Order: sequence, then structure tokens, then C-alpha cells
Amino acid sequence: MLLGSRMEDKGIWFVRASRGWRSVRLAALVLVAPVLGSACAGGRAPAASQGRDSPRQAVSAFLDAAKQRDVEAMAKVWGSQNGSALNTMAEGERDKRILIIQCHLQHDRSTVVAEFPGDDGRRVFRVELTFQGVTLSTTVAAVKGPAERWFVESADIEKTAEFCRRGGVGR
Repeated sequence: MLLGSRMEDKGIWFVRASRGWRSVRLAALVLVAPVLGSACAGGRAPAASQGRDSPRQAVSAFLDAAKQRDVEAMAKVWGSQNGSALNTMAEGERDKRILIIQCHLQHDRSTVVAEFPGDDGRRVFRVELTFQGVTLSTTVAAVKGPAERWFVESADIEKTAEFCRRGGVGR
């Protein structure tokens, strides 16, 4: 069970399992908070269209966008305390990461099973995703950003790798 997360200056993402911290390099490549990228290749979306009013709304919008394979909608609610990835990451890098996330989080049905507090005001959600008759559970963390908007900061995509194998990227 994911209890929290942190980053070190070496760029390795860590998840805290019941037996302590362990590194997850795939997640580092995909889910390191968008603060690592600061350039925005395109125009900025209006702040009101980014993030959501609550952490649960952010998670629901992110999962709905993943289900619909809507990269731009995912980028509006994926972000950090600095705002959405749409405005804080270079477009090419952002879209590559989001495609990988989308592959792992594609689903036919989603259910939020539990919500609990995370580190530094984050909210962590345990969600069940069903894809092609297979149901898997994972965690998604949300963080409050600018203008009191909530963004999905990370997801434990290792737990849903089977979905990516079943459905592939962009199908």
C-alpha cells in the first residue's frame, strides 16, 4: 500500500510501501512532478480551466480524461503545487509522459475506494480500475496548487502495468 511519496535530488521517485521506501525508476521517468520542466511550448490555458475545486474532483477528472484518451484534459489536471502540467512542462515531454500514464490508467470503469491524508497537505486516493474484465487497485495523489485548485500529482502506475500490456498506447 502506498503511504506517501518523496523525491531526492537524483531524480528517483520513491514510494513508501508497508516495508519502507523503495525506488521506482519507471515512475520517476513518468510521474516526477511537473516542476522539473519549466518551459511551456504553447500558450497558457486560463487558470479557471486548470485543476479542480477539490482533490476528489481532480482525481475523477484525470481518470475520466485517461479513459477518453484526452491528453490535453489530463494535462489540465495533472500538475504540482506550481500548477498544471499544461503550463509548467514543455509540450513534447509532457505529452510523452501523459501517454504513458494514460496507457497504465486506461479503464472501462473506475471507483474511488478510499481517501486519506498524505504528506504536506496532499490527499491520496485508492482507486479500483477495471479494464477488459480485469480489476486492479492503485493509488493517486492530489496536491493543492495556485488559486486553491487541486491537481493530480502522481499515480502508482506499477500496479496497473497489466492494462498497458492489454491495451497499448494510443489505441
